[in-house]
Amino acid sequence: MVFRSRQDGWIVAVLIGSVVLGIVAVTPALAAGQLTAPIIVSTLSVGLVLWLMISTYYRVADGQLTIVSGPLRWNIDLVSIESVQPTRSPLAAPAMSLDRLEIRYSGGRSVLVSPDDQAAFIAALQVRR
Repeated sequence: MVFRSRQDGWIVAVLIGSVVLGIVAVTPALAAGQLTAPIIVSTLSVGLVLWLMISTYYRVADGQLTIVSGPLRWNIDLVSIESVQPTRSPLAAPAMSLDRLEIRYSGGRSVLVSPDDQAAFIAALQVRR
């Protein structure tokens, strides 16, 4: 079962704003035919932001929770999950919303996620354990 990340409007606006700002910043140099390190870095940054926005999701299948956010991926065995608690932590996470769940799992590790349907997500975690 796949769960998309909930997306807070203000987070999306900030990310889209950074994409637009990055494009505006490099347009004059691109128009002049210049290819410099700042242009390459800006272009890669814009690509990364778009990738994160489009590809953040959570999959519960085959006894595992797979969290995907752009180039990042976590695979957590469902039996290793110790607790799932709501949080509004602003820490960096594979989540496009501050309406989050903190998943604590073996080894004292944790990850924050923001599934669009939290109740169904939690139910899927419990059913598959």
